[in-house]
Amino acid sequence: GSIDVFVTAEIYQTDQNLIKQKPYNRKCYYDEEKHLKFFKKYSQKNCEIECLTNITMDRCGCVDIDQPFSNENEICENVTRYLFDYCPNQIQNDLIGSETFSPEQNCSCLPLCNSISYNIKYYTKHESGGNETSINVRMNMDDIILFRRYQQFTFSDVVSYVGGLLGLFAGISMLSIVEFFYFFTIRLGVNLWRMLRGRMKVNH
Repeated sequence: GSIDVFVTAEIYQTDQNLIKQKPYNRKCYYDEEKHLKFFKKYSQKNCEIECLTNITMDRCGCVDIDQPFSNENEICENVTRYLFDYCPNQIQNDLIGSETFSPEQNCSCLPLCNSISYNIKYYTKHESGGNETSINVRMNMDDIILFRRYQQFTFSDVVSYVGGLLGLFAGISMLSIVEFFYFFTIRLGVNLWRMLRGRMKVNH
């Protein structure tokens, strides 16, 4: 028999000028921007595994047998049978069922800004009388999805839009707002200082 597997790709690209923004605002990390303790290369999945490991170590005093560990950590099986059977599994169930916990928010496990992911869209199976099975993996080039992160509005764009709307509906410009701010703050403050200074000289 044979199996035909069709794979689709999702490409994520982020403009380089967004590196000035904080990761939480742009919702991603650039390469080498975030480092993990147990993994040399950062990925969102690796970050989530490390996040769960740290929580298990903090609450149970040990880690599950399938979690990464260092010489400082102990596997729960070597501590007590109770911890091995109950504590790590209970931690995972509590976090999965929690409505407030999220690895992305609580552990800052954001995706990479530039990455490629592959998904199996569908597969077909062909039966035959032989005992051998072949798997044919095909990349579906027509269904590649590209996601792009970029800054839609800059500060100058916001100023120009606000100024245009004020001019259209209120008949004023951004320059008028600056002048209004100047006369009622800086200019008024300078005049008050001069007046107080003049009175102090008269009193002397």
